[in-house]
Amino acid sequence: MKALNITLITLVFQIVACGNVKHIETQSENLDKIVEKIPSSEENEMTTAILTNDWGLYRESVAMNIHEVEISGNKMTVKVSYSGGCKEHYFKMIGYQFTTTSIPTERAIKIYHDTNQDDCRELISDVLEFDISALGLDNATPVNLQLYGYEGDIIYTKN
Repeated sequence: MKALNITLITLVFQIVACGNVKHIETQSENLDKIVEKIPSSEENEMTTAILTNDWGLYRESVAMNIHEVEISGNKMTVKVSYSGGCKEHYFKMIGYQFTTTSIPTERAIKIYHDTNQDDCRELISDVLEFDISALGLDNATPVNLQLYGYEGDIIYTKN
């Protein structure tokens, strides 16, 4: 009887586990459709920030170090470093759709980092550029952008 119970528990576990794997694969496929593949700054392309109300879509972002952030007009330049070196990495600026009602208004933002399954360990330094006009407020009110992984204040007024 004990062996039968163990067999049944093992069978149920395998069925549930297989269902979860399919769910994870489906989420990954959906994320590839949602997140436009944006190369690092070697391509010299400035990418456009987007707003979302679902941070969960971007939770699989890979860690990086953010060293410096500068804003000039509607352009944000970010100096970063990360592990890699064998494949092209992709980055996207994501802003939370909702802002606080505090003064100054605050908006949470993050840089989504897709390693493209690069397992190499070389330390890469890069400069990323983003068009952040989507992150500003339309009434020329300053907004404090709270960049995940960065300690400083980033005050931005949309031009």
